[in-house]
Amino acid sequence: MQAFSAEPAVSRAASLRGIQAKTIQRSALPSQSNLANFRLHASARGIIQRIQKDLVAGGTVDVEELDDQWISRMLDAHEQASQLKAWKRRGTNPTVYNGDTFYSEPNGKLRPLTAEAVNAYWDEKYPGFTRSGSPTPLQNCEDYATGGANYQAGTTYDLNTQGDREALKVVLDNGRHVLQLGALRANAHFLIADNQGGNVTISQKDGDSAIYSKVMSATDAVAYVRSKHATVIELRPA
Repeated sequence: MQAFSAEPAVSRAASLRGIQAKTIQRSALPSQSNLANFRLHASARGIIQRIQKDLVAGGTVDVEELDDQWISRMLDAHEQASQLKAWKRRGTNPTVYNGDTFYSEPNGKLRPLTAEAVNAYWDEKYPGFTRSGSPTPLQNCEDYATGGANYQAGTTYDLNTQGDREALKVVLDNGRHVLQLGALRANAHFLIADNQGGNVTISQKDGDSAIYSKVMSATDAVAYVRSKHATVIELRPA
């Protein structure tokens, strides 16, 4: 996403934002009853080739190449980032990073792509937040914040003005709100601000991260949101 978020606006042809047709990141999530089938079919759809490859740690493994949405954001700074490939152990259908997911450099051996490594990357970007769930590229910040439901733009706040900061604080003083950080939805960041007992719980997902949450006052929540982006749109169910 842009500077207001750890998630850049465009990376690896915007694969994590789901702009290309073959990625699934920005697709609305199905109902819970169909989620398992959705993930199975999404994973199968992303298979590019099947091959036996050597492991950096030694030995070989039969793998199937995955769409580059599985190349974790922690590898964005890799000198060959645009040429990295993601793989899964043949016969598996991972929905999160685990012992069945790998990546490789051009003509290189397989390296593990683990939840531990992905979590370590994002933990540094969200100090003071509590992590929950597992990191996955199959759901991005908007998918998480909206729960896959349709939302439309409501009130827009310019947090560079005191009046709008005070107005947003009043909104965050009560209830659950889905906020869009940034004027353009295609490259905005999304989070949940939930106040059920006097304090606001900010909860968000970023790219392929797990979920990061933190409890704060409504005043601090406005300040935190402003540190990400000065333009904030309260979304409402369509």
